[in-house]
Amino acid sequence: MRELLPAVLTGLAGNFAFPHLGEIPRAVLAGRRVNAPPGALLGSIAIERVFDFLALLAFVLAVLVPLHRMDGEVRSASLLAAALCTGLLVAVLLFVLRTDSCIRLANRLLAPLPARIAGAATHQLRQVAGGLGALSTPRLLA
Repeated sequence: MRELLPAVLTGLAGNFAFPHLGEIPRAVLAGRRVNAPPGALLGSIAIERVFDFLALLAFVLAVLVPLHRMDGEVRSASLLAAALCTGLLVAVLLFVLRTDSCIRLANRLLAPLPARIAGAATHQLRQVAGGLGALSTPRLLA
């Protein structure tokens, strides 16, 4: 805890200044402390945020919708957000389960870019896949 506390506090401070951008220095600093690639840590942080959002949406859908305490527009927006978040989670699971295929597709999409940029993006995608590795194990996912 003592090793990672400065990274977490830096990330929180960054989030106060610019919401969610504090996660980047958090991942970089924590990666330096534990000798892990920042991309892997960013992947795990991103999925943490998706699950946070899904939990909030589940609360809205389970409590507020049945009580009819929401305007129709808010209800529609919540359902749309739930659908988008679920789609994102499915895409992430597909990326985790079929990483090589997804990276080949990304390479085709990145082909117009300079080789250096495309190579760096591919490298980061592989690191993110490592951070999302817990999703490939049902026990860890639960």
